[in-house]
Amino acid sequence: MKPHQFRLAVVSVMALLLTSSMRVAGPNGLCDVVLRAPLIEEHVFESDYIERPIDRNWTVLDAIVFQAIHERDKMENDTSWVIGRIPIHGSRFGLLLLNSSPECDHSVRYLTLHLFDGCLKMPEWYFLVVNDDHGGVHERTAAFTAENDTLAISVRDGEADEEGVDTVSTRTDWILLTPIVDTLMTQYGFELQE
Repeated sequence: MKPHQFRLAVVSVMALLLTSSMRVAGPNGLCDVVLRAPLIEEHVFESDYIERPIDRNWTVLDAIVFQAIHERDKMENDTSWVIGRIPIHGSRFGLLLLNSSPECDHSVRYLTLHLFDGCLKMPEWYFLVVNDDHGGVHERTAAFTAENDTLAISVRDGEADEEGVDTVSTRTDWILLTPIVDTLMTQYGFELQE
C-alpha cells in the first residue's frame, strides 16, 4: 500500500469511528418502538398540543426504552408516550414524545423531539413545548420548515412580582437538522408589558 493510500484509509476509518461514536445504539426494544411510530405531518407545536387527551394508540415507553431515550432512569411517576416520527431527510427523523414527570406538588407535561438516524439515537434532543406554569409568562413553541430540515424553537419568559409581569424576554433558535445538526442563528429580544 502506498503512503497516500494508507493515510486515506486511516482518515476514513477515523471519520467513521468519530461519527458512529456520536450515536447511541439502544436496546432491542428501542428500534421496535422507533420504527413502529406512525409518521406525523404536523409542523407547529404550541401549548394546546400537550393539553390534548392521551391517545390509547400511543406507545408508552417501558423503563429500558425510557432510559435509552432520556438517558436517565425512569422514576415511578414518569410517563412517555410516543406520538410519532417526523421525517427529516433520508433515514434521519425526529421521534416526538409527550412526557409527564412529577415536580414538587404537580405533574409537568412536556413535548420533546429526539433525533434518530435509522435505529441509532443521535445525541441531539429538544424541548419543544412545556406546561410548567409558576405564574408569570412561560411560553415555549416550536415549528418546522416545510421541508423539515430546520426547527425553530421560541421561548417567552417573564417572572411575576407584586406588580405583575413588566418585561418578557424572548429567544428564538433556528436549528439545522440535516446534513449536520447545528444552530444556525439565535435571536434575543424583550417585550415591555403594560
